[in-house]
Amino acid sequence: MHLTTPDLDSQVVAWAMFDPSVSEADVQMQSGDEDEPPYASVLDAMRDDWNVLQTPRLPENPTDFQTGHLLYEYVLQKFD
Repeated sequence: MHLTTPDLDSQVVAWAMFDPSVSEADVQMQSGDEDEPPYASVLDAMRDDWNVLQTPRLPENPTDFQTGHLLYEYVLQKFD
């Protein structure tokens, strides 16, 4: 999940799902498959027993660039 700020309760702006149990014949989540994130925030996912890893913040792009990476990335993992 990518958030608008480093606050765990801030809005999700992007997300991706990967399920290692999905067979090669089945398709993983693709960009644009869902309109709504699975959780409104990382904090909501934590309340649903997801483990969270905050990835290091990458340096911001120079001011002459308009595009770049999303700054606030969190990896969620759940053990059943």
